[in-house]
This record gives sequence, C-alpha cells and structure tokens, in this order.
Amino acid sequence: MYRAKVKSSDPVISKRWAYGDKATVEGRTFIIPDDAEIKQGPAPFGKKDIIVGSVEVIPESVGQSTGVKDKDGIDEKWEQEGTEIFEGDRIRFVPAGRSGKMRHTGIVYYNMKASGFWVKGKVWDCPLDMCTYREVIDDPKLLQETDR
Repeated sequence: MYRAKVKSSDPVISKRWAYGDKATVEGRTFIIPDDAEIKQGPAPFGKKDIIVGSVEVIPESVGQSTGVKDKDGIDEKWEQEGTEIFEGDRIRFVPAGRSGKMRHTGIVYYNMKASGFWVKGKVWDCPLDMCTYREVIDDPKLLQETDR
C-alpha cells in the first residue's frame, strides 16, 4: 500500500492523504484506492475502460507502507494499536541497545543494501523494526526539530 498527498489547488483538499496502489500514467502519479471501480468510458473516448475513484497526487509525497507500526510505550499491544509508518515519515526513535531516555529523530527510508526500511537520523541509522521506540511525528513544530 502507498500513501501520498492529494494534488489540488484547494488548500483543504491538498492537505489530505490518499491511500492505495500507485500508478504513473503519462508522467502523472495517481493513487488507486481499494474501492476504485473499472467502468466503460463514454463513446467519445472509444468506449475504453477507465478507473473511477483514482486520485492524482504529488509524486514527491508518495511513500510505501513499511508494514511496521509505531510503539510509543503506552500499550503493550502496539502492533495492533499503533499508527502505520510509511516511507518518508519523520519519527522519533530509540536505536536498539540504546537508552530509552535518549530519543532521536529521523526520516524513514528504504535501504537498498539492507533490503529493508531504516530510520536515518543525524547521529544514528537504525533498521526500523529494530528501534525500541517509534513515534510518528505529525506536529509541525516537532517536524522542524528532526535531525535531518
């Protein structure tokens, strides 16, 4: 699954996220949600099949799901309760084997050499699933404080 910001000149709509599969057609990027439908287009278009429900998105905002959820230490069942983490998210984290009191901030990325998602901070790089603490940052003030 992918997530991306909706491309729109409307300031309210442009803040929304779209979730689903990613498609690029003629240089434009779209998210196709699970509930999208394929319908036959009208006669002027040659009765071709069209996807109804796809959303054009900002290509730079596209991030793939990591399959990992945050764990903020509040609930032992974080795997079921946490917020899903996507490539490009900024998170607070504690690298494995480090003190839980020292939290770092970084950005989630796909590490080609390690074939997995990692967090890149100013001081530490850490495999995402090895971080003992993970919290997605969505507060604009905190986003400015990230290590990267």
